[in-house]
Amino acid sequence: MYEVHVLRATAEALESHERYPLGERHAITIFSRQPEVEEPDYQLAAERTFSSGWDDFEFDTTRTLAIAPGKMNLV
Repeated sequence: MYEVHVLRATAEALESHERYPLGERHAITIFSRQPEVEEPDYQLAAERTFSSGWDDFEFDTTRTLAIAPGKMNLV
C-alpha cells in the first residue's frame, strides 16, 4: 500500500517561460507517492520538482492522501 503526500511550497522558476519568468517565486503543489506510514520525504519531493524546472523550495503545509482500493481519504 502507498500514500500520496501533498506538499505546498513556494519555489523559484529555473527557466525563463512566458508564464513563470526566470527567478520569480510561485506557489506550487507537489504530489509525492511514498510507502504507507512514511514521513514526507522533502528531499525526494524537491528532487522531483527540480527536474521540472523549480528550485529554492520553502515548504509550507503537508497533508497525506491515504489510498485504498475504492476509497480515498484526506488524513
